[in-house]
Amino acid sequence: MSKLLVVNIPSAVIEFVFDTARAVASLMFTGCLERFTDVSFILSHGGGAVPALAWRLAIGLEAEQMTPQERAKHTGEFMIHPDHWDVLDEGKRGLELLRTRFYYDTALSATPFALAALQALVGPDRILFGSDIPYAPEFIVAETVKGLTTYAKFEDAGHQAVARDNALRLFSRLAGRIDC
Repeated sequence: MSKLLVVNIPSAVIEFVFDTARAVASLMFTGCLERFTDVSFILSHGGGAVPALAWRLAIGLEAEQMTPQERAKHTGEFMIHPDHWDVLDEGKRGLELLRTRFYYDTALSATPFALAALQALVGPDRILFGSDIPYAPEFIVAETVKGLTTYAKFEDAGHQAVARDNALRLFSRLAGRIDC
């Protein structure tokens, strides 16, 4: 576990979300996502800092895989023709990994700003209900449920997908065993 950078702040407040981002970066930069394609990864707490860092992770991965000559040519092309570039033209492969190799749960993340950041990265088909039980107290779980049900940017199908359908699809072997 990471050492606290600021004294007297519980790890769950800041460190856990960055630990998640570190784990994602490790999976991306070591090639684990390509080697283990049959593994589905669920990132708790809305992916932690991943939605905010998604583009940085993606362009970092792209730059890491370029030769120095490719990097210099790329930089030169950007400098000569900056108007021809969209910021999301960069890091497409990394963004695709973040969008297709991970699921993101809603534990302690069902707020309008966290869900909006997550939804900018992935659609509701990659978001799972998460409660953080038994670690979160009941009132936090109730707020998570309330945050999800009142989030206006999911249509009815999106709410249903997050609340139930995505988990049943992801855990299809279990879906037939439960009555829901």
